[in-house]
Amino acid sequence: MQVVWWAPLLILGFVVGAVLLNLGVWHLLLKSCEAVGKRWSASLFISVRQLGGPKSGFLSVIGLLSILGVSFSSCALDSVLSVMSGFQEDLNRKIVGSNAHVVIDREKGEGIADYDQVLAVVRRVDGVVGATPFVIGEALVQSPRTQNLAGVIVRGVDTTSVDSATDLGETLRDGARVEDLEAPMRRFQTPAPATGPKKLPAASSNPNRAPQDAAAADAQPQADEPQPDNVFQDADVADAPPRAEARGPDAGAPADHQPRATGDQPAAARGLFVGAQLADAMNLEVGDEIQLVAPMGDLGPTGPMPKSRPFTIAGIFQSGMYEYDSKYVYIPLADAQRFFGVFDVASQLSVRVPDLDRAVAVAAALRKALPSDLRVLDWQSINKNLFSALKLEKVMMFVMLSLSILVASFSIISTLTLMVFEKHKQIAVLKALGTSDRTVRWIFTLQGALIGAAGAITGSILSASFCLLVRHVIPFPVPKEVFYMSRMPVAMSAAEFVIVGLAAVAVATISTTYPSRIASRLRPADGLRFD
Repeated sequence: MQVVWWAPLLILGFVVGAVLLNLGVWHLLLKSCEAVGKRWSASLFISVRQLGGPKSGFLSVIGLLSILGVSFSSCALDSVLSVMSGFQEDLNRKIVGSNAHVVIDREKGEGIADYDQVLAVVRRVDGVVGATPFVIGEALVQSPRTQNLAGVIVRGVDTTSVDSATDLGETLRDGARVEDLEAPMRRFQTPAPATGPKKLPAASSNPNRAPQDAAAADAQPQADEPQPDNVFQDADVADAPPRAEARGPDAGAPADHQPRATGDQPAAARGLFVGAQLADAMNLEVGDEIQLVAPMGDLGPTGPMPKSRPFTIAGIFQSGMYEYDSKYVYIPLADAQRFFGVFDVASQLSVRVPDLDRAVAVAAALRKALPSDLRVLDWQSINKNLFSALKLEKVMMFVMLSLSILVASFSIISTLTLMVFEKHKQIAVLKALGTSDRTVRWIFTLQGALIGAAGAITGSILSASFCLLVRHVIPFPVPKEVFYMSRMPVAMSAAEFVIVGLAAVAVATISTTYPSRIASRLRPADGLRFD
């Protein structure tokens, strides 16, 4: 991660601007409070005159330093919380985008046999914008180059509805589409060359359209070429029956179990999406034919034998989550049902809602509409441990960085204590004129509150400016190979800014307890003894 040469100059300018901003805000605040104090509150007027009067001198300087301490502490706390919120929102988006807002399944993993009817009910529930079935299982992927094996989680998806409930289509790279799972060789087909004066039809100029003549067909990769010997290879793969239009019985499957949708395709026509991390680790490229191996497969002479099926890599997805990009692969739903032997069953149904905050309410409505044997979980329940840990981390970061505001309060205590000894004559005169001890304490409490308010206001402005600079100007990119983003994520929250500001004012006000108590105990005779 490199920073351009002008970034330090920009940060230096930001610091200088922060000092000037504090001077401006402090001057404006004193002027406005002085005008209000003249009309409404003598205590406020006296507080302002002591802090910023023409004879304040050194006290004005150390008062400004106290404001700067509160300001930079508040700015640091607001900025850190905003960056943490940005990372959390980015994590939420990636986790929920790769999965679903609401998941419907059965507790013991039995699968949903009648998922067509369940999907129909789910899509009628208010707040549901999309729903799709999944078949999920574990398998091994064998690289065609290194022959290495890697454990993966296979997700069978319905290509017609998966984009309505997940962000799979948005994560595909290099122009791949979800439809390529059903026809992975379409991207590699090229139009046939012209053999005479007769021109090809206009439609044949589209490289995504299958060639219509024999010459173009010869240019295609052959799906039925014999595969290299493999200890896991099934003999029946190349002779797979053509795909049925609706629900044809699977080869070798009982007649009462009908696999969904479109039946087996030739070996090279089975499509598969792999994650970017898995593709890098196993040196895989789009168009490679790999073996997907199920450890417990067909029954052989010596017992259960691993089952292997060839798939063509139709695309590479990059979700931004290392767990997903290194472990997940996607295949068509019918192929997944056949590969895992679950036939017309879905492991779970994924549901999307228009707003993440509505997921809990929509999940409650789904529980009422669906049979009691189905389990409905919203995204917060599924990732409860992760997001609870992130929330705890954020709270602890707030507590730890709040100590910086506490450190700034020490400067306020010293400033007001010096003010008590510097202004002891004025305090003695006030008390001689009948000012009560409570009023004297209130004068110094107002001074601490004004310092805290000025620091909180400038800190919020500085934090908002810094967050915008980090998001749009300052080139502090995070490592792309880890986070898959070009800049630091920032999510500013008005509620967090208000909480930090109130905390700064509260700490500054509480820090006046000791100086105000000393001032209230000063006797008029002691203050005027030598005058």
